[in-house]
Amino acid sequence: MKNHGLKVRLTSALLLLLLLSQGLSPAFARQAGGGLTKDEERQAREVAAAFTDRLVETHDFAKVVGELYVNDFAARYLKREAASAARGMGESFMLAGVPALSFKKTLAARDDDEYWPRLYAAANDIIHYGFLLLLSKKTLKELSDPEKFDEREMLAVHPPDAVKV
Repeated sequence: MKNHGLKVRLTSALLLLLLLSQGLSPAFARQAGGGLTKDEERQAREVAAAFTDRLVETHDFAKVVGELYVNDFAARYLKREAASAARGMGESFMLAGVPALSFKKTLAARDDDEYWPRLYAAANDIIHYGFLLLLSKKTLKELSDPEKFDEREMLAVHPPDAVKV
């Protein structure tokens, strides 16, 4: 049981890193002095720990998003996507942290739609449960060996019809 908790924490931490990496470029671009202050680093670590703890406790991204994200996170993201569309930077976009789903840039104009945060949470719940299911079938050592990594095993944790889509 103790090992299961470690796997869940590791999965949550990996997922958090994935999500945080989605916004790193803009954040670093805004950094004038190059780097975080000690206080900013401490605050970031506290939020990361709270994120992991809440996800482990609830296994529900909607709760984590509701508690730890700014209320208009989806609208802010979509406004940035709409602005890039206005500059002619592609006709579609992917919602940060939601792989394999592309949306027409015109949908970004619907930034007040309640479904965006719900989609974000639901998609990340699927990813979270996929990681947990994968970890239930493989040890961390097996998963960390790049020579033994097989993408088909990651996809096999999902129903075949979902993978086709």
